Amino acid sequence: MGIYGGSALMGFWIDTEKGLLISIFIGVAVSVALVLIGDIGQVSSNLSRLSAPVILILVSLTFCNQLLRFVKWEYLRKKLGIAVGARASFMIFFSGFVFSATPAKAGELMKAYFLRKASGTGLSKGVALVIGERVSDVIGLTILAVIGLAGMFAHAETVAIFVILMGVGIFAVTSDRTFAKLLPLAGRFIGKGKAQKAEGLRQEMKVLFQKRTLFVSGALSSVSWSSECIALFLLLGYLGADVPLLSSFFIFSFSSIFGSLLVLPGGLGVAEGSFMALLLLSGASWSVSSAATIVIRIATLWFGVCVGLVALAVAKKRRMF
Repeated sequence: MGIYGGSALMGFWIDTEKGLLISIFIGVAVSVALVLIGDIGQVSSNLSRLSAPVILILVSLTFCNQLLRFVKWEYLRKKLGIAVGARASFMIFFSGFVFSATPAKAGELMKAYFLRKASGTGLSKGVALVIGERVSDVIGLTILAVIGLAGMFAHAETVAIFVILMGVGIFAVTSDRTFAKLLPLAGRFIGKGKAQKAEGLRQEMKVLFQKRTLFVSGALSSVSWSSECIALFLLLGYLGADVPLLSSFFIFSFSSIFGSLLVLPGGLGVAEGSFMALLLLSGASWSVSSAATIVIRIATLWFGVCVGLVALAVAKKRRMF
């Protein structure tokens, strides 16, 4: 079925339950390690201070991010001309959160399969939409990281590398001349047939990488992800850590990018380690850093997985795709 074929996508679908259980196990193990690192008594004390209203605020900010990202998803979907009802599109998008804990979030490609079932559109368009959405997320998070540099100048070089690599990647996809030179080389490694399908996928993605489209999707991503950065800032303040808002922006956005670049499910372990290191550099204590990392990951990654499970169950019951 090619580089984005049905068999590979179905593999993600079949292994969802098993993969999710593994991710949960890793997540619990990481949380236990964070508690031990930060002193069990102190971390437990910080966690016990969290009230229901505080938790509600955190998950509300995460849900706000999800809703704004759905607005972006709809914008990109319409740009690609994928004809599917708004209700089905909503359920497909939110069902995708159940795959957030897969390596590099690759399981979210299942959304392309769901789109094909719901609308009959080709997989290439759906895959292009998912990839375009993820690229816009990285753009938005990078923008937030750059904004946060005002609070953490020491990491300017790292963010600059992300910006350069992202720019090179987008140029390679959108430049016909550059891609034409790369296509024969790719054919040697993945086969001519798959290379030609990659060219078809690239043509779809070029629509999403137009300047205006990138600007709009990147701006929407920045606004949406800023809500989770604010959630981290509020959480740290509630726990008594004097971490500036701009530093919170950098810590959350950088850790999210760093975690998503690696193949571990949901960036588990890597994102938490980055959170911990940056929080400590910002002056937060070990116990507060451990507690904040555990809570923010539950309120963002794992809350999203729960939302995805509910959306997927409802969609399956109503046979929407």
